[in-house]
Amino acid sequence: MDMSKCLIALAAFGLLASCSTLDTKTPAPLLVLSAPPSDVVTLALADGKLAERDGCLTFKTRGGPVTPYFSSNFQPVLDGGRVVAIEDGRGHRIALKTRVRFYSSNTSDNPQEYLTAPIPATCPKRYVHLQQLITK
Repeated sequence: MDMSKCLIALAAFGLLASCSTLDTKTPAPLLVLSAPPSDVVTLALADGKLAERDGCLTFKTRGGPVTPYFSSNFQPVLDGGRVVAIEDGRGHRIALKTRVRFYSSNTSDNPQEYLTAPIPATCPKRYVHLQQLITK
């Protein structure tokens, strides 16, 4: 094989290898409180659907999507590195796109200082603390 054909083959392989890494998505983090603020109280019932959008876990409500954050007993359920559901620590699993109700507290303040992971830049700038799943 002459040198020019070898270089073309290597270049094509390099392009294919770099293209395969472009489609890799970072999973949306489950935002969990590391230390709850001392002034948090349950204020409302939140009704909506959990969804993943642009690398951000969102809670879709009638008022639009908000960025949820959870009490420390909630855990993500992953499939292939993506969040597909959350578990509430009491044996209940909530799949994304399922309508659910939570006891919650709403806040317009960014809760980042209390969270275990950074809030992705793509997340809505409205926040809700989903404290406890309401089951039937």
